[in-house]
Amino acid sequence: MLVLGSNMTGEAFLPGNWYKMSPSIGIFAVPAGVSQQVKKLLKKYNILNVLAKWLKKLEQAENVRRDQSQYYDVYYVDGTLYIKKT
Repeated sequence: MLVLGSNMTGEAFLPGNWYKMSPSIGIFAVPAGVSQQVKKLLKKYNILNVLAKWLKKLEQAENVRRDQSQYYDVYYVDGTLYIKKT
């Protein structure tokens, strides 16, 4: 299940001006039976700081990377956190 998701839409050129999208970050509800385990894992692996560093890298990246949409998703599956990112 998706626990945390971040998406940064790529910068796109529109005739006459540049248009940048702001990143979106979503924090999703999890079932009560696993919420404490998810919280422990997020804290153990310092996920929020890792996400902040990922966003900072995108901010400082070359245009060729910023032009493409980027994502950073954290999933909880069978007691483990999985990260899927660009």
